[in-house]
Amino acid sequence: IGFGLQAAGKTYGDLENTEVTAGYGLLNARLGYQITDALKAQVKLNNLLDKDYQTRYGYNQDRFNGFVTITYTM
Repeated sequence: IGFGLQAAGKTYGDLENTEVTAGYGLLNARLGYQITDALKAQVKLNNLLDKDYQTRYGYNQDRFNGFVTITYTM
């Protein structure tokens, strides 16, 4: 089980500092479970608080999303 916090302050997108991108904070989580010696399952959840944000002016990012991974090792 793990949690991560990702944060960024406001940034400017041009030399004149007229395009302002607001700062943001994201909360992410990850959970892994070893089912057998050879089989492992993981779930990763991003943007748990469903924050609407941009990493650069005009570039919207994913809202809440997740991934499931199953790994088999021989």
